[in-house]
Amino acid sequence: MEAIPTKRTPPPETRYLERDEIDKLFTTLPKHGSLALGDRALLMLLYNSGARTQEIADLRVDDLRGPLRVRLHGKGDKWRSCPLWPETAEALKQLDTVRSEDKTAPLLTSRQRKPLTRFGIYKLVKRYTAALRPTPPDPKRGGVSPHVFRHYVPFRTMSGNGDRQRI
Repeated sequence: MEAIPTKRTPPPETRYLERDEIDKLFTTLPKHGSLALGDRALLMLLYNSGARTQEIADLRVDDLRGPLRVRLHGKGDKWRSCPLWPETAEALKQLDTVRSEDKTAPLLTSRQRKPLTRFGIYKLVKRYTAALRPTPPDPKRGGVSPHVFRHYVPFRTMSGNGDRQRI
């Protein structure tokens, strides 16, 4: 059995969000409500930075550097500094956690004011991107997860528009 070679199949197609899907996502986000500001800031940060879900979940208030940078702690215990668009920085500045005195507090919190987990981030992304799915659903396109935002960053960069494609 071990001598039988495995069948080679092409890797699955990389899923990313099209520009019109990004526009639709951010125009349909709620603008008012107790959680609307934090959810918008989270999605803008995912879109802007292309950070991994755990990197976002681990962010502390102190990781916001200057007016337009965030420091991310990634795989392999590596730190990187990521530039932020003014819109993203403004959304983050409006969070209650940023205005607090405790700089070691988590940047993004849940309804219970506990640190947002990767599972919580996943659920929020699923909730807000449900309307982006085509009807009838296309099995090749799959759903939208936080990782899909990581794929949008290279697409945005390779399109030649770089940081000009803001929200």
